[in-house]
Amino acid sequence: MAGMGMGDDPLLAMLRFAPIVFVVLGVGFVVWLARQRLPDDVHREHVRVFEAIRAGDSRAARIAATSHLRRAAARLNLPIPGRDALTGAAAPNSSTNKSTAKK
Repeated sequence: MAGMGMGDDPLLAMLRFAPIVFVVLGVGFVVWLARQRLPDDVHREHVRVFEAIRAGDSRAARIAATSHLRRAAARLNLPIPGRDALTGAAAPNSSTNKSTAKK
């Protein structure tokens, strides 16, 4: 053990790269954080829905909720079928609107 140099210890050899690892992780975190949606925008969407419900305006509440769900799906890159904002029914030109009625 008396003759061991720094190059003989695997832990010390790996610690040489610690600053580089921290820089790469830090840059990755900053990039990830820059892509996140600000909570204020999402909060405003919820407030619009709440205010419409509190005012007793079901039409405005449905439109605000539908808008919020569409924006949430877009933020999460989720595909959603086309829906009518007022009735919630599938849009006539939607590719997911297939006739399932039995004759």
